[in-house]
Amino acid sequence: MAVHSEQMGHNHAPLWRLEEVSFAYRDKPVLEGINCRIRPHRCIGILGPNGSGKSTLLDLLAGLLRPQNGQILFQEKPLEKFRRRDLARTLALVPQNFRISFDFSVREVVEMGLHPHLKRFALPNAADQAQVDAVMAQAGILSLAERPVTRLSGGEQQRVAVARALVQRPQVLLLDEATASLDIRHSLALLQLLRRQVDAGVFSVVAVLHDLNLAARFCDELILLHNGTCHAQGPSAEILQPRILKEVYGVESDIQYNLFTQSQQVSLRLPAVSSYDH
Repeated sequence: MAVHSEQMGHNHAPLWRLEEVSFAYRDKPVLEGINCRIRPHRCIGILGPNGSGKSTLLDLLAGLLRPQNGQILFQEKPLEKFRRRDLARTLALVPQNFRISFDFSVREVVEMGLHPHLKRFALPNAADQAQVDAVMAQAGILSLAERPVTRLSGGEQQRVAVARALVQRPQVLLLDEATASLDIRHSLALLQLLRRQVDAGVFSVVAVLHDLNLAARFCDELILLHNGTCHAQGPSAEILQPRILKEVYGVESDIQYNLFTQSQQVSLRLPAVSSYDH
């Protein structure tokens, strides 16, 4: 049973409006009949089991894919009507697996985020360079600035990808499991950095996440996908409920407010009889 908060969409005009959006890879349906609104000035988490369409939904929001059916409006305008360069000035995407094959330095890769804002053949000026340095410091990679990006660990490369996206000065930052290759400290540091930016009104965040506790701690609202549909959308505390998590993940849960993290804490276990027992 789909769950949608009655309060969604009343306080602000939505960034995105998805109306009956469906998408399939060749003959394999991935998303079907998605209806949702994504409002600005928030951190939105996209959750769901493997294969539920999380990354596909993010690519649709970024304009990298087009739905076979339905319509996606961005800032109340059909997404396909935007020029790629205009979208690049507004949206920044951090992919799940960020890899660069050439020996660009970390600084050179981060500077690539400036391209949507530079005139053709123009080089970064002093203010641009200062911005690049500031963002690399925020991401904890300033000491790696002259290192070839191909010689970094997966976690370090992911932080480079985040820094490149931040240099784009986006209105919306899209993250596809950006913390998957990061250790615990760097995961928390990254999400804390982004949370501060959202709270300061710098940009909005839409992030695909697997960790329910990270979602509870850092996300204002959640979109929960299940079997290619939007099973639930609303404030995090309303979506992270034992009944909903059992419907989507097939697990039992206990959810309590944690004073240490000042957020909900989700504890999970398999039911007494699960599909893995057979």
